[in-house]
Amino acid sequence: MITTLACKRDVPIPEVMVGSKDPVEGIRIAWDYSSRQQLSPQGAGYSGYARMSVLEEGSWFVVYESEGHVHGRKSWDQGNTWSEDVVIAEPESGISATVPEVLQLQNGTVMVSYNMRPGSTAPAGSRFGIRAKLSDDFGATWSEYKEVYQAGTDFENGCWEPAQIQLPDGEIQLYIANEGPYTNSAEQEITMFSSVDNGLSWTEGRTISFRDGHRDGMPVPLILHDGRVVMSIEDNGIGAPEFKPVIIESNNGEWEQAPVSGSAPARKSLFQDENRIPGTKYAGAPYIQQLASGEVLLSYQSDEFRSRNQWDQSDMVVAIGDSDSWSFGRKSRPFYFESPEKTCLWNSIHVINDQEVVALGSTNAFSPNIAVWMIKGVVIPAELRVPRGVAPSGADFSKNFAEADHAFIGGRGSTNVEMRFSYNEKYLHAQAIVRDREVRDTDGITLFLDPQNRSYEVPAEGVFALLFHYRGDVERRRGEQGQWEMAHGSETVMAARITSEGYVIESSIPWSELGGRPNVDQRIGYHVQLHEQSATSAYTENLSGNQPNQPYTWSALKLTE
Repeated sequence: MITTLACKRDVPIPEVMVGSKDPVEGIRIAWDYSSRQQLSPQGAGYSGYARMSVLEEGSWFVVYESEGHVHGRKSWDQGNTWSEDVVIAEPESGISATVPEVLQLQNGTVMVSYNMRPGSTAPAGSRFGIRAKLSDDFGATWSEYKEVYQAGTDFENGCWEPAQIQLPDGEIQLYIANEGPYTNSAEQEITMFSSVDNGLSWTEGRTISFRDGHRDGMPVPLILHDGRVVMSIEDNGIGAPEFKPVIIESNNGEWEQAPVSGSAPARKSLFQDENRIPGTKYAGAPYIQQLASGEVLLSYQSDEFRSRNQWDQSDMVVAIGDSDSWSFGRKSRPFYFESPEKTCLWNSIHVINDQEVVALGSTNAFSPNIAVWMIKGVVIPAELRVPRGVAPSGADFSKNFAEADHAFIGGRGSTNVEMRFSYNEKYLHAQAIVRDREVRDTDGITLFLDPQNRSYEVPAEGVFALLFHYRGDVERRRGEQGQWEMAHGSETVMAARITSEGYVIESSIPWSELGGRPNVDQRIGYHVQLHEQSATSAYTENLSGNQPNQPYTWSALKLTE
């Protein structure tokens, strides 16, 4: 919401020093509540730790753990509907099959790795282990397991969380968190195993990373577009006392610098300045992906947005960064819920294309037990293209937005908005298409603009906020000395109409009220809020990754010819 509003000119505004910062550039990810669904069967017990691959046949294939089994299920319509489960691995004499990861190999074979974990009813001497199974029919049937590794018999000396990649030369590298070598301490390393025959046989393990006196854990490897091999891990030595995500980097997957120590240059810290996670806050179980356009996505589970420091009551968080500076920010929560007693753990993400990503979470926020849930994310471009308008007003006004990129808000509830822009010499045009099952009095949107890209730390002269009510009226404010002050006498033109799905707001904002029309390709900062009221609650949802009272965090528009 807009805060620190001064409405009367006779109320003195205190003088404050207003600084600027480099704008927060790059994409944002907005989560689409309407796509949220439970993937594990209704009424099942615990289900979680879901991982996904898009197979060559075009299907989406998800694997997850449930009550000691590893399950797989498939979608042929981009995640809208799902097949019945296939059981990939079963428990054996009290030893559970857990935490799977899936990869389709270059020869078309689908490989699932998983972790065997002895329980209280397992025979004495049962060992923790890592196994792999193969399918040559896209997951319909599965081979006998291949034993990759066995660790100790005690929980304190186990092995955990396998994940694999395949290098261009065909070598499969499978990484695990491994306590097996440290029977006299609580230390843990990342161990790698290799296969050069498509998973039929495996090498002995090789230590890839180890921080003396600490616990490197939960590795997820990734081959970057430039050929570098990296893995995200959780590290309880870099931001002590709690785990934080780090990246371990290799030039080509040969790991000449292994084992990577706690102080090695190949170990990258990921969160700086305002994005830094406090030492007392937990941030573990990272998962890494890369968009075709180059941005790197990192998911992790964290209590950083909770008042309590309790790791098992965490949110799924997705941060956006790059593979040069390894600096991450623009955080979002795919699964929104308010109860501090609920949690979302053992999560993953999968990039579908440069416009869409999928988040998979293990949460009890929407079902009685912890279950596997999915939600789709919309990738908002780093810069929204703003085309020149073709119709100044009237029935054809909507044609102005036909070629425009759009921003999206809609992660908190079923109401969502698509925001588009166009322009002419006199006006900036804006269009908001809102899908809302029940339109109520306070519904609307607020558009924030920084036309000259002043990129202030707080609201100040030259930035603006326009609140558009669905019923057709506009409230205009301008930044001044860290506050928002009401502005009167605007010539902004607005039209609003109710539709069968909600409402549409279209407006024309004079450039003369925004300090003049910026040049083509000049950055314009923008932010959007969606205001929604239902019969039981009201909320304001911000455009993902932006802060309304920090203009330097706003996203970018650029006028085009």
